[in-house]
Amino acid sequence: MSDPVDTVIEGPAGKLAVRSRGLRAGAPSAVVCVQGALLPGQTAFDIPVGPPDLSLLRVLADAGHAAVTFSVRGYGASEGPTDPLTISTEDGMADLAAVIDWVRARTGVERVHLFSWSWGGRVVGRFAELHPEIIGKLVLMDPALGGNAATPDLTPTVPYKDNTLEEFRRRIEAEHTDPEIAESVARYVVEHHPTSPFGIAREATRCPTPVAPERVTRPVLMVYGTGAAKASYMKGPITREEFFGKLATDERVFAIVPGGGDYLQYQHGRTVLHRHVLAFLDGSS
Repeated sequence: MSDPVDTVIEGPAGKLAVRSRGLRAGAPSAVVCVQGALLPGQTAFDIPVGPPDLSLLRVLADAGHAAVTFSVRGYGASEGPTDPLTISTEDGMADLAAVIDWVRARTGVERVHLFSWSWGGRVVGRFAELHPEIIGKLVLMDPALGGNAATPDLTPTVPYKDNTLEEFRRRIEAEHTDPEIAESVARYVVEHHPTSPFGIAREATRCPTPVAPERVTRPVLMVYGTGAAKASYMKGPITREEFFGKLATDERVFAIVPGGGDYLQYQHGRTVLHRHVLAFLDGSS
């Protein structure tokens, strides 16, 4: 069992809060997990859920990977800009680059695997277009790939979004989640992250630059809970299947996990998610 270690590192725009499990020199591999638009990585990937009482970060570490996540600037304990509405995908990519450099220096791993969720899929996908030489494999869980039509009429007018108990009870879909887990996650979010920067919501109204699948050359696992796989809002300018077909890699897997929706890491299908991810990273998928 790998205990969590919280660290603060220098990012390109201030201090970044980082959490790791199993981080060590000589680790055979490292995985950096990248958050979505609402929750910092520590909450997205390292809340114990169960039984069994396992977070994704712990599952990765217990399988031998150096497992790391972080809070993008303005989220969690990471320093942020004066105007949270300016936070963008490019900022997420810059913060990810700093974390990857830190992980590579401490482990000696040359190519770091990336796991992403929702908006994190756009961060990771676009980063992988530019820096394939330091990336191992990519896991895109329910990725928001970008490129939807601009909707300026929906632009947020306040810098922060309120995260209410009622909203998160609804977001963590009851049909896919144990009631006790849904309630504990919702209460944890409201207690620790009552607000989220609204920058990515504003970016979404401006037709953000999409991930270009023909420029993604590293191996890719695209994975969805059944509920998320049916949703239209994540499709972007092309369908999921079209994106998958255009990836510039022969090593690719498309998986739909029963018992999950937008918050698969907390839901009934989480152990199936774990098996897909570990098999893919270990080359046995």
